[in-house]
Amino acid sequence: MAKPRGTEAKLARLRSLVSEPISPDMVEQLRKGLADPSNLVVAAAATLTGERAIRELAADLVAAFDRLMIEPEKSDKQCRGKIAIVEALNKLEYAEPEIFLRGIVHSQEPGWGEEKDQDAAGPLRAHCAFGLARLNLPERLLHLADLLHDKDKRARAGAARALGGSGSLAAIPLLRFKARLGDKEPEVMGECFSALLSLAPAETLSFVSDFLHSARADIQEAAIFALAEIRRPQTFGILKDFWPRTPPGLEESVLLAIAMLRLPPTIDFLIDLIVRRDPHSRAALSALAIHQHDGKMKERVAAAVAANGDPAVQQWFQKKFSRG
Repeated sequence: MAKPRGTEAKLARLRSLVSEPISPDMVEQLRKGLADPSNLVVAAAATLTGERAIRELAADLVAAFDRLMIEPEKSDKQCRGKIAIVEALNKLEYAEPEIFLRGIVHSQEPGWGEEKDQDAAGPLRAHCAFGLARLNLPERLLHLADLLHDKDKRARAGAARALGGSGSLAAIPLLRFKARLGDKEPEVMGECFSALLSLAPAETLSFVSDFLHSARADIQEAAIFALAEIRRPQTFGILKDFWPRTPPGLEESVLLAIAMLRLPPTIDFLIDLIVRRDPHSRAALSALAIHQHDGKMKERVAAAVAANGDPAVQQWFQKKFSRG
């Protein structure tokens, strides 16, 4: 069913405010948007409020949240309004925990196209987890621990991200336990790995590296890219040692992760694969393409391709380094 024309007009007006300077008129229009019966209008107004950091509308955001919690399946289909409100409150650094405590336990009927083990409020719980972690509440780890075992993968991933962002070393045992317990979704495992490495990289590098030898290729890949976020020589050593044992299908992921480290030895490693006509020369080129806008790097890669001499590699270079 098409949205009412009045709703379309309100959304269009809110979109037009994006480039306008903040003014009393803009604030008033956003306040009206937050009070609108349409959850789509509320979501649009909340998003703009957060992006423009209009803190005087914090109370209006909370009031809109309260209203959308009344018969939420009807008032806020797919939870769009409440999700946008909590995102905005986090951007405004809202300091009262009540709304996050309510949202982190809220569930709602699955939205259109969602899987049966998800629900519309999964992302809401994830954003509320971030809010509680941000506020540094004493009981925040208890709520985040519960959320690590949520039925919705988006909530579980959000809990891991929030634990990583909490800055608390007490979160490390929770994340290690969850990683050892496992998850059917590689996204969740990847967030656990990234959170651990962000909290204590030196202490958790070895732990995350163990998952390079998982029996599941998707978990191996999650560990590979989590390690790529830690730009340290030790990380390159781990990936370089893993390279000769890389299972078929993961070669491009390992080489891209090595390129993402952006360290001189990693560039040398990839260049050497091309020069010595390694079977994965094209994959090395694809990985190096993240540097395609660096003129000196492009010249160095071109020289390696010329030394390789394979027309197919030359053609691949032209394809990968001529974009943009």
